[in-house]
Amino acid sequence: MKRVFSTLFFILAFSALPAQYTQSYIDSLKNQLNQPQHDTDRVLTMINVCRYYQNNNFDSVTAYANKIVLLSDKIQFTKGQGGGHIFLGMMLMYQGVYPEALHEF
Repeated sequence: MKRVFSTLFFILAFSALPAQYTQSYIDSLKNQLNQPQHDTDRVLTMINVCRYYQNNNFDSVTAYANKIVLLSDKIQFTKGQGGGHIFLGMMLMYQGVYPEALHEF
């Protein structure tokens, strides 16, 4: 019985660590966005934010993807344009709006 409790304790104690690391990761990305940087670096950072949120926060992904597309269009950064449209398409696909999602892809 003691072995079961100690095993359970270690499983619960170490299962919280990845959540802390992922929260610090997204915090560092958001801090990078607040720092002055080149527009292409800003777009790539926002793409990483979208990657982080893509499975659990669709509204944030849509907001960042729209920003990515606008900034990428402004600076004519094709990699950013593609990334932004892919994330917009994925979010529309998750919502079941397939014709509009297909347009984004």
